[in-house]
Amino acid sequence: MAQVRTLSSCLCELIAAYQELTKKSYTEMALDFGITLSNLYLYRTGRGNPRAKTIDRIVRAVAENCPEALEAVHWITLGNTPGDKKEREQVYEPV
Repeated sequence: MAQVRTLSSCLCELIAAYQELTKKSYTEMALDFGITLSNLYLYRTGRGNPRAKTIDRIVRAVAENCPEALEAVHWITLGNTPGDKKEREQVYEPV
């Protein structure tokens, strides 16, 4: 059965990759992303609940400053291979 990833886990992984590749501090990253330091910490630890606008802002900043970080993340994908539909049916069985 395929492992289901949350968007939160992808965002956490993206921020970690960005930090590792850029060697920036939390303060520098928060400034890059236009978010508060406390929220960055929550997103980085997978405990935050960002709005879609915030996710877009973070992804846009990463794409502009360190596109390699986008390539380091294992993104959620749906429907790209023949086995995907069957795997999704196994994961999302009706209750």
